[in-house]
Amino acid sequence: PRRLAAALAYLGPAEASRSNLGPSSDSRDGGALALLQLAASQLVDYTSDYREGSLAVFCALAKAAGSRAFRRLTEEKSAKLAKDVACLSGLPSEAVESSETAADGSDAGLGRLSPTDAAEFFCALTRLGQKETPLLAQLSRQLAEHVAELRPAQLPLLVKALGRGSPHDDFVLLHAICRQSAVELAQGKLDGQSAVVLMQACSRWE
Repeated sequence: PRRLAAALAYLGPAEASRSNLGPSSDSRDGGALALLQLAASQLVDYTSDYREGSLAVFCALAKAAGSRAFRRLTEEKSAKLAKDVACLSGLPSEAVESSETAADGSDAGLGRLSPTDAAEFFCALTRLGQKETPLLAQLSRQLAEHVAELRPAQLPLLVKALGRGSPHDDFVLLHAICRQSAVELAQGKLDGQSAVVLMQACSRWE
């Protein structure tokens, strides 16, 4: 699965080029999308065979072509795929099914899913148009708590993905990202373009 994910990443630029050129672009670029859709169909049909590697493939497809990679799937199949990938990646099943916290204030956490992988998953789900699902809510809340464990380069990407969850969850995560980004900027780990992305995101929440 990791090698497949790496191969799919190379198809992203070809598909982006085809999308920018429009329907009259060369058929060779259209072949990139067809291959991405085939890979998506295989992932849906044989999700369990991919095991933990299903997350890398899922994220690679979403990054390469967004919802176009999965447009042959029904909304129900897309939602089921996201849940299956989450469970195979080690996210507790209760986190996938419900965004509610327990009576004692505890929640399901990330399980075996690392914060960096959770950030990739969150961005992939938003690229596919998922909105205010229990899975998205759980990932958002956990990322807000573990934002210091993310790679600096993930912070601008994560802030771009905001806007699909509940306003409260999005604001809490944005606040956490901004606090961590200030640290990373002071240490020279984020560049000027990243700072611009962060400021633009903040301006949407004024």
